Amino acid sequence: MKRLSLLLFLLLAASFTLPAQGYDAPEVVVSTEKANVAGKVYFLHKVLPKQTVFSICKAYGVTSEELSAANLDLKDGLKAGSILFVPVSEALAKAEEQQKKARPEEPVGEQQVEEPDAAEGLVVERVIEHRVRWYESIGSIARKYGLSPSEILSYNGLSDADSIRGRILLIPVMGEGQPDDEVEQTREVSAGSDEKLTETVEEKPEEPMMPARKVRWFSSREPLHIALVLPFNAKGGTASPSFLNFYSGALMAIQEQKEKGAHMVVNVYDLAQGADAILADSKFEECELVIGPVEAATMEPFLHFSDRTGAVLVSPLDHKVDSLVDEHPFLFQVPPSPDVQLDNLIGTLRRNHGPIVLVSSHSSGESVLVSKIEDRLQTAGLPYRKATLSDLSSLASTGTHAAPAQVIIGSENKSFATEALRSLNAMTKRNVPLEVWCTNRVRNLETSDPDALFNLSIHTSVPYFVDYSNPEDQDFVLRYRALYFAEPDDFAFQGHDVLTYFISAMMRQGTGFADQADLHPMQLLHCNFQFVRTHEKSGWRNHATRNLVYDKDDFAILLAK
Repeated sequence: MKRLSLLLFLLLAASFTLPAQGYDAPEVVVSTEKANVAGKVYFLHKVLPKQTVFSICKAYGVTSEELSAANLDLKDGLKAGSILFVPVSEALAKAEEQQKKARPEEPVGEQQVEEPDAAEGLVVERVIEHRVRWYESIGSIARKYGLSPSEILSYNGLSDADSIRGRILLIPVMGEGQPDDEVEQTREVSAGSDEKLTETVEEKPEEPMMPARKVRWFSSREPLHIALVLPFNAKGGTASPSFLNFYSGALMAIQEQKEKGAHMVVNVYDLAQGADAILADSKFEECELVIGPVEAATMEPFLHFSDRTGAVLVSPLDHKVDSLVDEHPFLFQVPPSPDVQLDNLIGTLRRNHGPIVLVSSHSSGESVLVSKIEDRLQTAGLPYRKATLSDLSSLASTGTHAAPAQVIIGSENKSFATEALRSLNAMTKRNVPLEVWCTNRVRNLETSDPDALFNLSIHTSVPYFVDYSNPEDQDFVLRYRALYFAEPDDFAFQGHDVLTYFISAMMRQGTGFADQADLHPMQLLHCNFQFVRTHEKSGWRNHATRNLVYDKDDFAILLAK
């Protein structure tokens, strides 16, 4: 992948929207999108066909040396479709400031609230203490109490609507009008009292780990705020190719969802900044959806944020995060665990189709896997017989061509699994009808003979798989090539699927998605999604895998129906 296009991934706490793709006019239009990288502000300019370094520099008021210093890959030439970091020149900064002063400001993301005329002669009879919930805005609070946003902000000595988050606001009441609902959020004191607000009006206790849940829908006025936290390692000077590719696919998903009508603001963070710096950012505090970080070892501070705010926190890649799911209600574990993969693998065995044979060694190290397989077979009510390598041939030969034996390799030991595959493959060459089930780890052993996998009609269950015969996967590959001049890898597909799933789910279900994620299953390019929780206060695990069959007739790996 060209490094120039990948520099986009090194955004540190940068809110952005994707620039529109227009290729008709070669003139350079100054971008409205900016990024803050290590404290310096840049325009994000998408290069269009026929644009030149000279024309871009002229439009933005910078020199070619300044542009090259911010984009080291310019030495390879300017390429259409790539993203340039253009330093904000002093002239443009002044012009923008003048434009801001010339137009009236409107609160971002707030619905307009008509301000009632001030009633002459009224005095504040009492004051209500309102604890701001995570889903509330100054507009919604103002509507609740029949005041204007400016009146509430002024009474509390605040000037910025974003500053209300996490606060307790004082609400002046100049007559009857305290709302009936959500009494547990308010406390009342006499106006002018010097005492601390202590009198409680039917205050209800809050559960320690569960923020108040009230479904909120996202729109152009109140968009979905997303944080993407990945270990780009921008400060180290060498960006991680895998996570840059993940982000490349994520960008494509974001654009697709916007074209479908989704409203969102995306903030990008490099984990190299440190969790404390990221969590201290005011834009991060607004996020309802956090993708990342990747590794279980770096999750803890973000789990505290999710528990406190109710933000959906997504673990996109690390299986080890599975151990944290039961304790955190808004945590979503995307990679299916090995146990889930085993459940789905055993679920593909066919009842009354042929004898089931479980072959395993007598090694104590394999006893756990064998026990898990036996438990699942017994739960499913599937009869089976156990075998070792020495008696495998006689038991596997009990199948017929109409109902071949179904042999499960109950070991992930390289030596044993390799020998089992070799023995079974030799049996197929003697026209013994059989098929083989094994874990994903066994089929990926470097000692596994590809020809044997097809001869044995291997069945396995995997977390990810790209079906390049699928027209949608083919279309993604072509569009990825056109944008990034490179081939998409598993990380690119995963980035696309994770963002596609969670954006579409939250646009459809609003903040209520976190309570009913099981109602939003989806099959995408690289993986499937079906979230399940063990109890109402646990997080969510993905129980959807891709079940594969090695088709010996067409010599192709197929998705099992």
